[in-house]
Amino acid sequence: MRERSEPTATAGRIRGLREQRGWSIDHLAAECARVGAAALDASLLTRIEAGQQTVGTDEIRLLAELFDVPATELLPTTDNGVAAAGRRPRPPGSS
Repeated sequence: MRERSEPTATAGRIRGLREQRGWSIDHLAAECARVGAAALDASLLTRIEAGQQTVGTDEIRLLAELFDVPATELLPTTDNGVAAAGRRPRPPGSS
């Protein structure tokens, strides 16, 4: 069974990274299709960004690769800054 990420926090991170790059939903869907993930079409990506669809670990990894960021950047964090996947908290003052 694949782990699922909390949809609203992940949705905002995905949307933010897409917008930072100036990509439309259609462009992101085309990038997904280019790397063999045609199931991540514009309709599904729209639902993901709206927080209406959860995202599996495979999709997190793929999107992180397309955005050229660590997968943990797409995951929700706990109150103490630890990613839901178990990332260790950053020392104070680090970025």
